[in-house]
Amino acid sequence: MKLERRELSVQSKDFLENLRMYLFSSGKKEKEIDEVVEELSDHLEEAEQAGKNVEHIIGQSPEHYMKHLSEEMSTDYKGWTKFVPIFIIGVMAYFLLEDALQGTIHYSLLDLIGFPIVCLILLKVYMMTFKYLSKRKTSILKEFAVFYGVGLLSISLFIGLLLVKKNFGTPFIIVDSMLGRMIIGSLAVCIFVGMALWSKTWFSIFIPLIIFVPQFVTQFLQVSDKTEILLNSFLIFVGIIIFGIFELIKLKKLKAKSIY
Repeated sequence: MKLERRELSVQSKDFLENLRMYLFSSGKKEKEIDEVVEELSDHLEEAEQAGKNVEHIIGQSPEHYMKHLSEEMSTDYKGWTKFVPIFIIGVMAYFLLEDALQGTIHYSLLDLIGFPIVCLILLKVYMMTFKYLSKRKTSILKEFAVFYGVGLLSISLFIGLLLVKKNFGTPFIIVDSMLGRMIIGSLAVCIFVGMALWSKTWFSIFIPLIIFVPQFVTQFLQVSDKTEILLNSFLIFVGIIIFGIFELIKLKKLKAKSIY
């Protein structure tokens, strides 16, 4: 008869969750990550029943153990080759929807080259951020500060691309008809929904709502253009903060309730 598994300590659960995040951001296969975490979970359970803790199992600092384990596992290049285009298409959908709502859609060769490059840079930054946070015990406030900094970097890179495009880019794809804008806007929405179903999260839907709903609402307010821009920025800023805090709190709760 199989005995019921005991719940691991908070320390062990945090370590396993951080290990999973570290290995995923290092490009390892999800199946292999699950197997490693499950096996280590069994060892931790046995160790805790014997009055030991995480240090008795890994025999070194969590950072060195994660790095050593990652080096022994193969990198899932094929899986990430599929993920990168999905990431780029997902980010592109935000700009497609914004352009469709704002007016004429026009893209230059600089957009087609610069946009994927910026996305690849940000993907690398996100992976490094997750690895950094997974190796260290941080508070919710510090995690939020790190993600907020990454968010500012993302915005800065895309603003820089837009400025360069404005001065040097010559549009060769132009859509100015209402029907064309509706089709492109609908395509962007379909991408958001598809990503939500694929990732099994509402992140790809909530973020567009946070960004575009304030713009839609302020269009009906009788205020100056400057006030409208400031109000949009403020509402988006508040929305991102609320969403970020909500996600971090939810993540902490999931960690506390996880049973490996």
